[in-house]
Amino acid sequence: MQRQTRVARTVAMIAIAATTMVGLVGLAGPAQADPAFSVSGTLTGKPSATAAAVPLAGVEVYLSGLAGNYVSAYAYTDAAGHWSISEMDDHSSGADDVPLAAGSYTVQFNCATTGRSSCNHDYVVEYLGHTLLSSDSTKVTLTAAHPTAVADDELARGAAVSGTVTTADGTPIAGASVSANPVGGFSNSHTTTAADGSYTLDQLTTTNDVISAGFYDSAHPDAHGFPIRYSTQWWDHASTQGAATPVPLVPASTKPDIDFALSVTPFVSGRVVDAAGNGVPALTMVPMRFDPGTDQF
Repeated sequence: MQRQTRVARTVAMIAIAATTMVGLVGLAGPAQADPAFSVSGTLTGKPSATAAAVPLAGVEVYLSGLAGNYVSAYAYTDAAGHWSISEMDDHSSGADDVPLAAGSYTVQFNCATTGRSSCNHDYVVEYLGHTLLSSDSTKVTLTAAHPTAVADDELARGAAVSGTVTTADGTPIAGASVSANPVGGFSNSHTTTAADGSYTLDQLTTTNDVISAGFYDSAHPDAHGFPIRYSTQWWDHASTQGAATPVPLVPASTKPDIDFALSVTPFVSGRVVDAAGNGVPALTMVPMRFDPGTDQF
């Protein structure tokens, strides 16, 4: 009888221990939540070369990257120059305001001419790391171990050029495109001319020292209804970028009298008909030049 009692007590203790373990498992906390990712910073700039840096308000901060899909977001700096981004738009899925995820991102700072931006044009448009190209910029990397990042920056003062764009006979051209390029590089800053042919192109760095102008006149077509194209011209009166005269640029100053006189691009036109004299539509015309010396096109 005594032995049976001991056995019963042992069974009861095992049952209590099992129940306690189940209860402890039930009390275990939920799975660890993913960290909240964010990028923030403070943007400043120097009003002059000798002045102390001050906060820049109203500057657009554009964050983009490839975190599984192509995503991007933007924010604006406040009165203290602060900004923060924790949500993005996923352009691959079409989802908006999704939480920022782990990945590598580029950061661009831009004083825009429209929208919510209220900053002036004294500062250049550039990427984090003081570069004009996204590929050369300093990247921001977010990981589970480091879910937040700080991207402070100080924008450089910009330079500007101004002038007029006319036809070869001096008629002002409204809507002509004026661009600035680094020597041997692609355009990364442009504007269009006003009704009197004048323009000012600002927010330029000292590497933006080749200026060009061009015009595609769709408002005044030729006799066959085709837009008139004007040849691109590089300053000073050069027909190629390689022959252009670089414009010396100084931060916080405007270089005036960068003028252009554009000529209509040479062209040929005609009409294609069938044997009955009816027009033939949608044909592709490929111009070729014949070289008598080599007997080749």
